[in-house]
This record gives sequence, structure tokens and C-alpha cells, in this order.
Amino acid sequence: MEANKGDSSIPHQYAEVIINEHKEQKLTASRNLENIRWYEETMTFDTFHEAYEWISSDAFNKIGYDYEGYKTTDPKLAYELLFQLVRAKTLETDSREVYADVEFSKNSITYMVWVSRE
Repeated sequence: MEANKGDSSIPHQYAEVIINEHKEQKLTASRNLENIRWYEETMTFDTFHEAYEWISSDAFNKIGYDYEGYKTTDPKLAYELLFQLVRAKTLETDSREVYADVEFSKNSITYMVWVSRE
């Protein structure tokens, strides 16, 4: 069966470049991922509710203390953790900078969320 060339469900590669003239040094420093203590999550979940419960009871309480970064192949976990960290910063209960990125490999996509060291 021939694929529909106009089918929007076919994945396309996407890249985005952000240029910020005023924070160039800070962005470069935040991207030094070699010195970050990472937790590599192996769990995956079917729903955002399950991801929320998992993140709220585990990763959210450990990031910045037991480790600075969190890697997962489940986008729901990354999104939930990122939301919780940005929300904490917005409510001024946490002052650390929050970062996120994606690593693409041949067989998987790894979502990364990390915080600055205070």
C-alpha cells in the first residue's frame, strides 16, 4: 500500500535554533551536560495522570538534591516534571533555572530535564 504523501501522521524531522544575544554565555553554560548527575528513568506510563502521580511522588522531590537531571524515553514523564519545576519557579518556591532538551538517536528519543545548581 502506497503512503499518502499528504498524510500529516507521518513523522518529519524537526529542528529549532534559538538565538539569544543577551544570554549567550548563560545558555552555553546551561548546555554543559557532562557535569550533570543524571537519573535515567526506565518506567513508562499510558496516561498523563499516571505520569503526574509518578513524578509528584518521586522525581520532583529528588531533582536538584539527589541529581540535577532526569532522562526518560516517555515524553509524558518529561512534560510532567518540566511543568512541576516551572510551576514551582513561578510560585517562587524554587529559584533554580529549569532546562529541557531532546536527544535523537537511531532507535529512540530521550527527553532531558535539568535544573541549575544553586
